Amino acid sequence: MLKGLDLKKDEEFLHHAYRNTCREWYFYLFDKINRDLKADFDKNLFDYYTEYLPKTGEYRWFFISKATHIVNLFEPSVKIKFKKGEKIFIGRSFKFDEKEVVKMANSAGLIL
Repeated sequence: MLKGLDLKKDEEFLHHAYRNTCREWYFYLFDKINRDLKADFDKNLFDYYTEYLPKTGEYRWFFISKATHIVNLFEPSVKIKFKKGEKIFIGRSFKFDEKEVVKMANSAGLIL
């Protein structure tokens, strides 16, 4: 099995990638949910926020509700209430330095 790991990079590089490049992709998900689940997400009611935790190598991204509002999903019938300022966790990615990669490989019985 071949496993890929993302190496730690300069924080500005990561911010550019996750704040700019990925932003449009994640907002596209609202369009997909609206189409597939017959929902009425209004992308204008959300901000996109990212944060990097250098100590752990974790990069996280969220939507933040700009206003209190309700989103309707019509198939199935669900109402979702969002409060102003509410964070909606989208995902995370972990970055590793070379020492961490070697340590993980060794703990799995692999030799690099």
